[in-house]
Amino acid sequence: MVSWTRPLKLEIFHSSECKRCEGLKPRLAEAKAEFGDAVEFEMFDLADSSTWPKVQELGITRIPTIRAMGDEFFVGVPDAEDFRRMVRYLIQFQNSECVVLTAPHAACPVLNDKHLCDTAVVELSRMIEAKLKEAHRSVKRLVGDLARSVCDLNRWDCRETVFRQELARVMGAAKVALLLDVHSFPPEEPNWGGYDVVLLTVANCDQELMRQMKDELVQAGYKTGIMQGSDFNDIVTSYGQQTRAVLIEGNERLNGDWNDVATAVCRVIVGIVSETQTV
Repeated sequence: MVSWTRPLKLEIFHSSECKRCEGLKPRLAEAKAEFGDAVEFEMFDLADSSTWPKVQELGITRIPTIRAMGDEFFVGVPDAEDFRRMVRYLIQFQNSECVVLTAPHAACPVLNDKHLCDTAVVELSRMIEAKLKEAHRSVKRLVGDLARSVCDLNRWDCRETVFRQELARVMGAAKVALLLDVHSFPPEEPNWGGYDVVLLTVANCDQELMRQMKDELVQAGYKTGIMQGSDFNDIVTSYGQQTRAVLIEGNERLNGDWNDVATAVCRVIVGIVSETQTV
C-alpha cells in the first residue's frame, strides 16, 4: 500500500440551501471510503457570506463546483465513475514524479512569413507525451496559443498570461522531475538550419541531461547540436532552479516524421523519472 505524503485537496463550492448540491454527498463519501487520507475536502458553503470573497476571487458562478490544483474539474454533480477516475488520477499525479512538457507557441495561427509560431511541435510534444505515458510516467503537456508578436510566453513579462499561470500552478502542485521546453525552427534558420535538433544552453538548464539527449539523438541518426541560447527564456531559467530543465528545438523539416526524435528523447527521460505510483 502506497503512503501518500501529499493528500489531494479538493475545494468544494456548494450551498446548504442548494438541493442539487445534496447529490455531492455520496460522491464525496465514496471517494473518502476508497482513497482515505489521500484525499481531503475543503468545503465552502455559499450560504455563509464569509465565503463570498473567495468565490469572487475565483470567479465561481455556478454550484456545485469542484476545484483541485487551481483548476475547475467539475461544475454540477459529477458522474460517479468520472469523479472516481479524476480523483485517482490527481492523487497519482500529485504524488508521482512527473514530466512537464511546455510548447509555448505551438497552437497559435501562423501569421505572414515571420516565424511567430512553433506549430510543428504540436505533433512532437504529443508524441513525447504519448511515449512517456506508455512507459508509465506521469506527464503534463501545456500548449500555448499566442504568437510571439502578441506575447512571447517564454519571457518574464508574459507571466500573467493563462499559459504561464497554468504552468505556475502545475509546478507548485506536482513533484516535477523534469521540465522540457519544446520549440521548433525553420530550415532556413542561418545558425541552426544544418541541424535536425538543437539543445540550447541557458541559465539553470541541465547540461548533463542535454548531453545525454544529444548522444541518443546522434545515435538515432540525427545531426544534433548544443548551442548557446538566450537567458530571456524565463521558463527554463526560472523553473530550472527547482527542477531539471531542458530547452529543445526541432527542425521543422522533420514535421510529420518526429517519431524517432521523440523515442530518443524519451529514452533519456525514462532513465531519470520514476514510474507513476498507483492507488
